Amino acid sequence: MRYFATDLFVNRVVMVTGASGTIGAELARQFGGHGAQVVLTGRNQERLAATHRSLDVLGVDALTVACDVRDEEAVQGVITQATDHFGVIDVLINNAGANFYAPATKMSHRTLQTAIEINVFGTFHFTQAALGGMIERRGGVILSILDPHPERGFPFYSHTGAARAAVQSLTASWAREWGPYGIRVNAVGLGPTPSRGTRTSMLVGDPRTNRTLDAVIPRTATGRLGAPADVSAAALFLCSDAASFITGVTLTVDGGLSLPPATIPERDS
Repeated sequence: MRYFATDLFVNRVVMVTGASGTIGAELARQFGGHGAQVVLTGRNQERLAATHRSLDVLGVDALTVACDVRDEEAVQGVITQATDHFGVIDVLINNAGANFYAPATKMSHRTLQTAIEINVFGTFHFTQAALGGMIERRGGVILSILDPHPERGFPFYSHTGAARAAVQSLTASWAREWGPYGIRVNAVGLGPTPSRGTRTSMLVGDPRTNRTLDAVIPRTATGRLGAPADVSAAALFLCSDAASFITGVTLTVDGGLSLPPATIPERDS
């Protein structure tokens, strides 16, 4: 089902990091399907190629450049190739991230460092590299995909929670700093959504995996898990001109999972 005009992002270039994953691929397809030219980047070249092929089917003009977000020089190379090819980057979606089970009692220095390097420095590298062109044109949108409400704590994933909290703070700070240049900076706080990452990375080693993500369904107000389309719909809105007066926010997309407990009994309707 379409909620937005198919030409919503015509004549705009959208870059998606982590485009080799489930969420990143869906973001790329949705922006491309709404008229954007798309730049795909990620570490896994095989999965990037699969995402690119899915865009070809839609007739989307896309460029694919493999890159590790932790490598600042490589990131700058991606931005250079993208601007050489398309001329500009209008929208940057920082979707690349790391999320894996690591109890704090057993966490190593390297575990925390990996989460910080991918989530924080990866976001920083791409944002800084794309920023110059946006400032020069006095316009652009930066959107990061996060976990919702990291300030509430993230047991067994405290390394990831700390990293995502840092990006949330950067989002608010950058929005204030770069607003005068016509640049908007926002984030989407993504709730329980099945993806390749949650199946193969986040849940590996977690003794609670026999419950799977379905265990949280009763705790959501909507009574279901999220879908990649839920994320892309929020992203399309926040990156569009319809959200031109929205900046510095993290939009929670979690089906009501993070709502506080009800204080009064609910009645049957």
